[in-house]
Amino acid sequence: MNIKKIFNKSKYKKNFFPTEKKLGIRLHEPTYDHREIDSVIKTLLSSNLTFGKKTKYFENKFEKILKTKNALYVNSGSSANLLALSTLTNPYLKNHLKPGDEVIVPALSWSTSVWPIIQNNLTPVFVDIEKETMNIDPKNIEKAISKKTKAILIIHTYGNACDMQEILRIKKKYNLLLIEDTCEALGTKYKNKFCGTYGDIGTYSFYFSHHITTGEGGMMVTNNKEINNIANTLRAHGWIRNLPKKERVKYEKKYKNIDKKFLFINLGYNLRGSEIGASIGIEQLKKFKNIISKRQKVAKKFINFFKTNKYFSLQTETKNSNHSWFGLPIYLKKKLDINKIRNFLDSKNIETRPIICGNITSQPALEKFKYKIKGSLKNSNFIMKNAFAIGCHQNISDKNINYAKKIFFKVLSE
Repeated sequence: MNIKKIFNKSKYKKNFFPTEKKLGIRLHEPTYDHREIDSVIKTLLSSNLTFGKKTKYFENKFEKILKTKNALYVNSGSSANLLALSTLTNPYLKNHLKPGDEVIVPALSWSTSVWPIIQNNLTPVFVDIEKETMNIDPKNIEKAISKKTKAILIIHTYGNACDMQEILRIKKKYNLLLIEDTCEALGTKYKNKFCGTYGDIGTYSFYFSHHITTGEGGMMVTNNKEINNIANTLRAHGWIRNLPKKERVKYEKKYKNIDKKFLFINLGYNLRGSEIGASIGIEQLKKFKNIISKRQKVAKKFINFFKTNKYFSLQTETKNSNHSWFGLPIYLKKKLDINKIRNFLDSKNIETRPIICGNITSQPALEKFKYKIKGSLKNSNFIMKNAFAIGCHQNISDKNINYAKKIFFKVLSE
């Protein structure tokens, strides 16, 4: 079966590539093609659909690219965050986090960056961001530290690296755990090292609209052997199957009377990714560098445009880093009606969306749960009320970029 020929003749092919007949910028377009489809079909025909050899191969490839010791494939980026916090609160972990311990997190957040903190009986402490970078402000982290502070969870907003030098200084000074939510920042580097590999744990998302995709899916990485072993059991029911051989044998010898395939040593979830997702991910990793490079080239052309604009400004790239541009975050320099602007852009086929989910403390979901705010959240509020994002992906052509520039000029005249 020649999937490439079938794909090229398919009426659905038009869904995978931009059309110049209808100029505009979608928030995202597919990163996969006939190669991933072929890989999925082969996996389906193999009848091996759950966690197996392809998943392990995908994890190993991911480890090599990011230069991290351990990568665990899970069913979403949100699950990666849940696994991270569940591991750090697990009683089998030495010096684990305990109920009531505080975790400092930026107010400009995604919901499932915060929920695992609450779900694990910890208290999120929200601090403000830097308006220009849209990332957590290290000065605010240090001001928020109390006797109960045990961890920091940072978000590399829209692919922009946080100030890792300052954050690592604070982590070391106060002996804190560090979780990097890198779900929007796969491929971002700070001082030539991948974001997500600086902290105790890093998390990534492979949702459809992200840099690479497995449909749904995510990854948790760590260089800590103890954290990795505990996370391995929590990811899959609490059993020993996916532990390193040396660890498995230790438990098998200790509990000889229990079937080793069904030996449970901890609490657990079912957060595993599938062989189908992994087969897509393996092909996606081959395109990874090219996808990031294309996003950066598109962003560069917009950066030059917005530099001289009196009304709009792009997110500022952190020093000593290279941005992977999950999208193009734009904020208003002057008081304008953002809803009218977004509606106008959407009507001209330039899709828009808010930055993450805005200041999450403004969301009604938090009303029933315990949390703290330290300091003013004025920058987070500003971004929520005066910023939006448009797409920045591999399929945006020069023709579409020029069209978007004309529309931005037209926004102001309208």
